[in-house]
Amino acid sequence: SAPLNGLNESVLAADPTGLSLPILMEELFWGCAGIGLSIVLPALALAAIRQAATDEQLAQWAPECFGTADDVKLAALAVTEPSGGSDVRSIQTRARKDGDDWVIDGQKVFIGNGGIADVHVVVATVDPEAGHRGQGVFIVPKGTVGLTLLRKLDKLGCRASHTGEIVLEDCRVPNEHLLGVFFTDANNGIVVGRYGTILRTTDGGVTWTPEFSDTHSDLFGVFFSDADTGTVVGGEGTILRTR
Repeated sequence: SAPLNGLNESVLAADPTGLSLPILMEELFWGCAGIGLSIVLPALALAAIRQAATDEQLAQWAPECFGTADDVKLAALAVTEPSGGSDVRSIQTRARKDGDDWVIDGQKVFIGNGGIADVHVVVATVDPEAGHRGQGVFIVPKGTVGLTLLRKLDKLGCRASHTGEIVLEDCRVPNEHLLGVFFTDANNGIVVGRYGTILRTTDGGVTWTPEFSDTHSDLFGVFFSDADTGTVVGGEGTILRTR
């Protein structure tokens, strides 16, 4: 409930030195690197959710990454692919809009908790022409039709930590499982959202002002007409920074 109550990392941070996590991880991995990985892997997925999600989405999905002592849950961050490794610019997994849903097709490999996680955080391309700016982050829960564990990888080390290869085939998730806040320009059919998601659904007329693209090359944030943020989506789909 913290995000909904307006609390951020600076308020929640119990250790301003930042040393607690590395000390904890050192102790965990000293005993067994595989067990250590199993414990911290859900936090990797949560970090991606925190970067891309709205506060409401964060409050919804963060508990699903860990569960409780009586109902332990797992999360997985699915980025790496067989063809391009962890190079996010070359992600081949595609997501396309179909009515009120998104349909995801692709393959991910070397995924910690892949195929067994309760929550899969999947990065997919929605607009190949936009490169890494045309990608979105999707929540794919365990048991979603079309999500398949292809194989569990037989590793030389860290064997207590599950690493899998997963396939997404006609994997359908509802629109609200796309993380972020979006502004829609009905005239141009453009949707712009967090994590740089850009959908050009009609004429593809998206342009970038030099000031904006140089300053915000990764396009993390929320883009819509807002006096506080000083950003607006123009009539031709140009993202302008007004101050």
